[in-house]
Amino acid sequence: MKPGAAAGSNRALGDAVKRLRAEGLSNGAIIDHAVASYCPVIDRDTSLTPPQKRSALRSFAAQVTTLAYDPSQDATQILVTVPVPTALSDQIDAAAAKAKLPRDTWILRTLEAGAGGRQG
Repeated sequence: MKPGAAAGSNRALGDAVKRLRAEGLSNGAIIDHAVASYCPVIDRDTSLTPPQKRSALRSFAAQVTTLAYDPSQDATQILVTVPVPTALSDQIDAAAAKAKLPRDTWILRTLEAGAGGRQG
């Protein structure tokens, strides 16, 4: 899996989680195994800076955790974790409040509109 790719969109990762579960591994052991296996992939990616590598690893860990604890997770529901500066976070909160929407709903609608509208 390429660093930064969405875990839910990678069938091989989902299959690996299923295979490890079938072998009797706990969710925690599945996550540990997946993250430990992914570390060298991140480390070898010379296109990423150290902070980008940390972010990619954290994102992967969050995504594999979702797959381990919620096997129904698929490509239609992927958790995207993006660090933003405090000032931008405050602007997001203000815009969501102005629109009378929960923060996550406002972010999703903004992303959908910016990406050319909702697909599906």
